[in-house]
Amino acid sequence: MDYREDARRLIQYLWVFQHGPTGKRLEITQGEWAVLAYIDKKGVTTPTQIAGALRLTTARIANILNSLERKGYVSRQHDSADRRKVFVTITLEGKKRYWIRIRRAELQDENESRLFLPKIHSIMTNVVYVTNTTTEKEVDYY
Repeated sequence: MDYREDARRLIQYLWVFQHGPTGKRLEITQGEWAVLAYIDKKGVTTPTQIAGALRLTTARIANILNSLERKGYVSRQHDSADRRKVFVTITLEGKKRYWIRIRRAELQDENESRLFLPKIHSIMTNVVYVTNTTTEKEVDYY
């Protein structure tokens, strides 16, 4: 399976998803949408898992999570056994924001949305699958 093509399509869909049909920028960045989509699909995850799946640095993920946490869209909790380990989950507000935006996309362009929504979910499923079943050496990113 060619994951490079999935990644290219994900970036394209996220741009449309972020800007909407008018091209007007929304209050959530493209990186934040990608992280929200990943967390929504994955459930409980860690910043390191997100960084690996989305091929971003842990520093970039930390900035995105700080922003999403300030907006009330994600929450982070430290592991009681190991305070260095952090678990990230999407909040109810984050789920609402994410799914309301998807619903708006459906209403704005019904035909395009029928294609868009299954594709983005399929791509995120592939991202989650690849990160769960392969090692860094097994995936050809370039």
